[in-house]
Amino acid sequence: MTIPSILRRGFGLIAADRIPKPAFNVFAMLHKLGDHQLKTRSDSALVTKRDDGTMVLALWNYAPPVGKTASYTPGEATGSPKHFQIGVKHLATGAHAIVWRVDKTHGNAVALFNQMGRPDFPSRRQIVQLRKAGRFAAPEQVDVHQGKFEIDIPPQGLVVVELR
Repeated sequence: MTIPSILRRGFGLIAADRIPKPAFNVFAMLHKLGDHQLKTRSDSALVTKRDDGTMVLALWNYAPPVGKTASYTPGEATGSPKHFQIGVKHLATGAHAIVWRVDKTHGNAVALFNQMGRPDFPSRRQIVQLRKAGRFAAPEQVDVHQGKFEIDIPPQGLVVVELR
């Protein structure tokens, strides 16, 4: 007896076959935020500070879901990359930004699953590939010059930036 695809997909933050969903990585990133919220003029940013003085920002580029039903619809998000110019006062000389991302190509197995044709029963090789694609993406380091740096975020992307 074969198990219908809907029963194998899994609910919550981890899909069937222990494949992390993008939301799993989003929660892991948001856990890096500080306990004290600071003011910002952006409606696409959250600025926080930890007790040790580290500033942590969450930046996003909201794009509406693809499709018009409650079911997942494969396809490309509409919209353009969003460009952020960040200026932070009182940073130490030589400060840098550590950047974590979740978007179509970072910490997101959905794009690969779509490329595979959304198989009902992925092979062992496909499962390994999907787990790898769904892993929390390694952070990148961005130089901060005189308290300023820039970053681009694709549609439906989230970035968490830790300033050190």
